[in-house]
Amino acid sequence: MKNRNIPFFILLLINIFVLSLISLVNSELSRWGISIFLPGLFFLSSSILLNWWQGILGCTIIGLFLDSVYHTPFGFLGFTLPLLCLAGKRWLKNTSNNRPWRSVLFQVITNMGTAFFLLAVLFIQDLSFNKFNFTRLITDLILSSILLIPLCFWLLEFTIIVIEKVSGKNVIKEDEL
Repeated sequence: MKNRNIPFFILLLINIFVLSLISLVNSELSRWGISIFLPGLFFLSSSILLNWWQGILGCTIIGLFLDSVYHTPFGFLGFTLPLLCLAGKRWLKNTSNNRPWRSVLFQVITNMGTAFFLLAVLFIQDLSFNKFNFTRLITDLILSSILLIPLCFWLLEFTIIVIEKVSGKNVIKEDEL
């Protein structure tokens, strides 16, 4: 029982560490009016490495942490990331081509979709978007997507290496069980 929870806790700690680094980078980039929005980075590794219950729990915790970092309505990303984790598990189950670029493209698309869904929710909540700058949103999303691509490759590989080093076993991905 204890050994099955090691990947969960390692993944959770790595995600919190990476999110803390992203928030530090965002605080420095805010001087120039740039914000990096990367919730799409944190759900697919849970879909790949954890069972569905651990994936949902980990994505909920990270989503609530993301809500506090990005100042989104509390619970928005805490609810969205577990749904994306389940969608990722379903996508991994139904896809026959497991090339790495496909998973990165899936994460980039869901990251942009999450941003536009958040924009729609905020627009519905507050109709005073007359000062909102859509070009800044598009610029931030493009920069976020460019940064997301290498981070997607790195985060999954880094997590697998750390889990294998700590547990001393080869990682069995959920879809290989």
